Amino acid sequence: MQVQIVTAATRQGVLEEARRRLGADPLVLSVKRRKDGAKVAWEAVVAKEGAAYASPEADVSDRWLEERPIPKAFDYESLREDLALLRGQLTAQRPPAPTSWG
Repeated sequence: MQVQIVTAATRQGVLEEARRRLGADPLVLSVKRRKDGAKVAWEAVVAKEGAAYASPEADVSDRWLEERPIPKAFDYESLREDLALLRGQLTAQRPPAPTSWG
């Protein structure tokens, strides 16, 4: 099975590009809209039964296909603990607030 990730500016464009690369009736596994700031692109994961593996074209490997790491829950807990420790240290070093205006 040949699987490729195809990107284009429009949903129709991504489906047409998939047909161009894989033939008349590719198997569309997913179609997603990706937005990065003002730039919007569509991404489709498509496959063709029985086809040998072919490397994707050079223009496919753009920044829309890069995986961004998702922080894990323990990263948030560690950050929360560090912030609590820092807050405690800053509070301990702060001079007492004045009790009267004068």
